[in-house]
Amino acid sequence: MTLVCCWLNKSNSRSRITAIAEGRTSTRIDTGWMRHGGMLIPSSQWVTNSDTTTKLYSLHVRCYDLSALDGVRGIWSTPYYATEIGIGFSGPCFEAMSIIALYRRCLEQLVFTGESLPRPEPIRLVQILQEITTRWFSTSQMPMGSQVDFLVFGYSSVDGQPWAAKVRCGSDKNAELVEFKNPLESQNLQCVGDVGERLTFRKAIKDIRTRIQRHSKRIRPRKGFDARMDAELEAARHESADKKAIENLVIREIRKASNETVGGVVQKAEAILCDDYRCVVTFSKDDQDYILDGLPPAGDGLSYIPIVEKIGG
Repeated sequence: MTLVCCWLNKSNSRSRITAIAEGRTSTRIDTGWMRHGGMLIPSSQWVTNSDTTTKLYSLHVRCYDLSALDGVRGIWSTPYYATEIGIGFSGPCFEAMSIIALYRRCLEQLVFTGESLPRPEPIRLVQILQEITTRWFSTSQMPMGSQVDFLVFGYSSVDGQPWAAKVRCGSDKNAELVEFKNPLESQNLQCVGDVGERLTFRKAIKDIRTRIQRHSKRIRPRKGFDARMDAELEAARHESADKKAIENLVIREIRKASNETVGGVVQKAEAILCDDYRCVVTFSKDDQDYILDGLPPAGDGLSYIPIVEKIGG
């Protein structure tokens, strides 16, 4: 019962993958019986557990050569390649967070034993998550009707292309790759969660992006330095409008009173491509006062500071 989504964002003249999630977790409880059509049927309601649940994470991917093993201390030192990917989830928190913890442990210790030094491929990183998810649920009792979805995203270490994937595990306990976009294109919006996958929500996103794209195609290159600058500025405004439109629609959906299981703090992360096809996942300040605000310092003048960019607007 969640809304997590990501898309390729090219505003402010830079490419990155932007992801947004809400922080609410809820439990359905029985409230007795109610009369419906002359019959008594069981009734229930959703109760909010928390509005500050973390649903977006950054994961470090570290690749080592076998010779990097420090046998004295029992650690791997100096990876030959390192990058990051982002991940969000929808569904039962205990199950999802347990799987993410195992996935993180695996990605931080990828060891190669051959001659060359290969880089991790997006599809294979997703397949590892798929296998871990299947193995975890094979040893647990998943409640009937439960479903866990993961949204994974980043930039390829092989060619620098943006990518995103959805992995789902339902009551059959076999995780499946639902969708894999490589490269992730500008008009692709990846969502998990019951609200994020509603046709009405996805249509609203598609309609407004189509209007912005249609309007941007009317821009024609003109001769002269000033005319070219004006055209580039107008194109940048369209990219910014696309970003803000999606963020505002997501926030509007999160704030709807009719969505009982969606709400709370709005979280935002961005995957950014750096040199040598490396990716860094950064987090913006949440849209409300949050648990990490105003923490005590870790040393003199040493404190946690988020990367701040206003969400929506």
